[in-house]
Amino acid sequence: LVAAEVNRNANEKSTAGLNVDFTLKRPEGGRYRRPYVAVWLEDEDGFPVKTALLWMQTKQPGPRWHRDLTRWYRNDRFRKLAENKELIGTISAATR
Repeated sequence: LVAAEVNRNANEKSTAGLNVDFTLKRPEGGRYRRPYVAVWLEDEDGFPVKTALLWMQTKQPGPRWHRDLTRWYRNDRFRKLAENKELIGTISAATR
């Protein structure tokens, strides 16, 4: 992951960019589920600024495993307080 420092002065134009490259390796044999992936930006204090990418399964078993992205999940809770906006809709499942 390569991060770029973004100019904070609103009067100056910036062409800052961010490229993220990664490879997902599929394990050999057995059942396989695609991993959940989150890419987000933080300020220098570690406060979440923006979720740039969120990959997760939307069909059964659904997005319930997004909590396993522990650092993103914790940071997203702070973001929700600031923006009052959900990235993921309500998660529900049948009761047993």
